[in-house]
Amino acid sequence: IENLAIPASYLMVGLLQGLSGPFLNVYPLDLNATEAQQTTISSLRSIPASLKILFGFLSDTTPLFHYRRKSYMFLGWLIASV
Repeated sequence: IENLAIPASYLMVGLLQGLSGPFLNVYPLDLNATEAQQTTISSLRSIPASLKILFGFLSDTTPLFHYRRKSYMFLGWLIASV
């Protein structure tokens, strides 16, 4: 059970991205968003993936609450759930 955190995290990321993708592509069309606004939304959605390696280095070098990765994963999921 203790080695399930990483696979569970990847599973949840896949589910959230897979389920939110169609909504984020169709919803701006319902709001009559311009093409520039849709491109901005798409760009903003890609920022976390661009910063992934930076957060990886941060979590490896700076422990948070005496844990290197677990606390960062918990913090990330807490922010994502809000």
